[in-house]
Formats: sequence, C-alpha cells, structure tokens
Amino acid sequence: MATTYFGYCDPDTGAPSGIVTCNTGQEIDWITAGYACPGTGSQNVITLGVYHESGSAVNVNLAIYAGTTLIAYGTSKKTAVITQSWTSWSNAELTWVVGTTLTGGTTYKLVLASASNSSPGGTTGLASGTSKYQGGDYTDTPASPLPAGTNYTHEISIRCGVEPAAGGGGADTAKKRMSATHLLVPSFPMAILPD
Repeated sequence: MATTYFGYCDPDTGAPSGIVTCNTGQEIDWITAGYACPGTGSQNVITLGVYHESGSAVNVNLAIYAGTTLIAYGTSKKTAVITQSWTSWSNAELTWVVGTTLTGGTTYKLVLASASNSSPGGTTGLASGTSKYQGGDYTDTPASPLPAGTNYTHEISIRCGVEPAAGGGGADTAKKRMSATHLLVPSFPMAILPD
C-alpha cells in the first residue's frame, strides 16, 4: 500500500523541491491554514518528518493539531539531521492524545518545535500571517492548546505520510460470517430403522 504525503512536500515522494533555508529560533512554527489530510475515512500515520537544509545540530519535535487541539506528537525529541535530510517519527514513535488515526479530508496543522536556532527547509517572504510562531522550548512537552502565535512569513517543509486504515469489521468479516452460516448442517428428524 502506497504512502501519500501531505504538508509542504511532494504528495507522492515526499521530497521537497525549490526550497530555501528558513531560520528559526527556540519556538514552534506552523502554517496558519493547515493542510488537508488525503483520502477518506481513517488514515494511519506512517511517518511525520521535517526537512533541514543545513546548520548546527538542534533538538526538534513535531506535533499534529486539529484547529488548536493537540492530536499527536513525537514521544521523544530528536536531534535533527541537518544535511538536506528528513528527521522523522514513525507511528510507533508518536503519542496520541485524540484517537489513533487521522481523518481523510480533515485539515491539520503540522507544528515544528525547535529547542534552539534551527535551519529547516521551506519558503520565505510569504504574506504576513501565512504562518505563525510562538517562542519557547516545546520539544519535550507540546503546547496544548496551540496558542494564537505571532504572524510570520515562511512555510517550513514538514510532511505527514498516511495510508488508509484497515476497516475494523467490513466486508471481510461479513464474508466470514456468511461462510460460517453456510457450513451449518440443517437438522432433520431421524428415522428409526428396524433391526
């Protein structure tokens, strides 16, 4: 099953294109409007990552919000891979606050927390308010709820890769039940034959 990405990345490969270095400090950063999760119904998160261009090693973490509600975040912060690489968390490395999956078609905010000066990839010079930031070190404990933040002008390359979740009951279960029904042997009155 193919992983589909959403965020600031290519939806198929997840590889960013045409990005530059965005300079951040000890803060959290996010796109104000958020991004729509692809697909429909429940979507398993396969990976959640941020792309860094260059700079010094820095501790980072990521979180997912629906509006201002914290949905999931990295259980532990990581030292960013800073040489044009993704620093990523798998589903098993996430702590879920609400549910255990995302919902296709729902808009989510992907939030980067940096413990100190950081150089993630992205786009700069956008209209004020396109993105937001909030000062402070949230790499250990994410903000909850997401604060209003201060208007900013860059979009950081953060991606979330998802795959459709298996349908808990669905057609397979119905088929199994039908098969089991067909295996039942009907009962008939028994005739007693003479010796």
